[in-house]
Amino acid sequence: MTKDNLSSNLNRRQFLTGAATTAAAAVLLPTSMSFAAIPSTKKMVFIHLRGGLDNLALFPAMGDENYQTQRGNLALPSYKDSGAPIRLNKLFGLHPMAEAFLPFWAREEMVFIPASGLPIADGSHFSAQEVFESGYSQLGGDGSGWMGRALQAMGAIQEDTIHFGKQVPMLLQIAGGGNDVVQHIMEAPFEGYGRRLTVVHNHDTLLSPALSQAAAHVEKQRRKLPEDDQTYAKSADSVFGLEKAAREAGKVLTRTDGHNIAVLEASGWDTHEDQGSRTGKLARRLAALSGAIEGLAVEMAEDWNNTVVVIASEFGRSVKPNEDRGTDNGYATSTIVIGGPIKGGRALGTWPGLAEEQLTSTGALKSTVDMRAIFKAVLRDHLGMPLQAINNAVFPRSNEVAPIEGLFK
Repeated sequence: MTKDNLSSNLNRRQFLTGAATTAAAAVLLPTSMSFAAIPSTKKMVFIHLRGGLDNLALFPAMGDENYQTQRGNLALPSYKDSGAPIRLNKLFGLHPMAEAFLPFWAREEMVFIPASGLPIADGSHFSAQEVFESGYSQLGGDGSGWMGRALQAMGAIQEDTIHFGKQVPMLLQIAGGGNDVVQHIMEAPFEGYGRRLTVVHNHDTLLSPALSQAAAHVEKQRRKLPEDDQTYAKSADSVFGLEKAAREAGKVLTRTDGHNIAVLEASGWDTHEDQGSRTGKLARRLAALSGAIEGLAVEMAEDWNNTVVVIASEFGRSVKPNEDRGTDNGYATSTIVIGGPIKGGRALGTWPGLAEEQLTSTGALKSTVDMRAIFKAVLRDHLGMPLQAINNAVFPRSNEVAPIEGLFK
């Protein structure tokens, strides 16, 4: 065995050993996460919010004259009232429960694109998530995902690509069998699995303490949740899972074994009922999301200066509340880009407006920026991928979608 091969094998062993705590957390915490290594000094974290992020809750368009009327009982109070959002600029505020985002905005490390969308707008989770993950402009791709193709094109080391979760997401698949190139550690498949796993590994000096610690953390967090979230699994998962997963991801990315790409998923954003406004289910999710980024940045320490985080959802929600005090599936939503290299403190793209005639036929926010333009900019300007390769391999037949400019310093 050559010295280089020995070094590579040791790195992989160090990663898998060091990931034991992460694996334990992934088994017990339902947030899905994956890691990969590419030959680069740059780091990237991609967070998929499954279900549809209500961007008018996270970034209320307080400066739009139609905001209060259109949002009805979901509207946040005006700036002069108690419980008001935090003012970001003349048009947008920030939900008060997402205040952990504010330092990134103040340091000009955060950009959001408030009317970003996919090439498809039929309001179906199935369709939107397929297009979101595949990177194609329509349904019927080859089963691969744009992130998987990007990693392959950038020379990701197959043996160092690992996924913790129920199944490898399409986002990370490559044509011809994505599961064959991703080490897959199965998530808890049935009730009580974590408890039984702890018993089986009771004498394992590495796994046993990690599993016990993770289980104790889960139970502690569960007890803090309101009753409605304790009985509504998806809501509970997204509340306590993402922040823990983000911190675990930060620990992995700051080790010296070469892993510099992380993909996280959080469900529970499909807020059809009892969404809440200043408080409630969605407010707790927003607090968890912003807290997750805060925790990630803390774990990254100096590496934060070289890290970019992309937060995206397959679509947004309806502008008006429905009869169940929630929102229905919509279209455009906010895509958020945060990190040390970001030229932040700004909202990018054209705001389409909230007047009735400015909405889609289903009452959703119109899209003015193709999400692929944002993803392309991160791949080109941060990870150094040639635009030709992005247009040909990652997002095929998308030459008309140019990378969005102005994201980076």
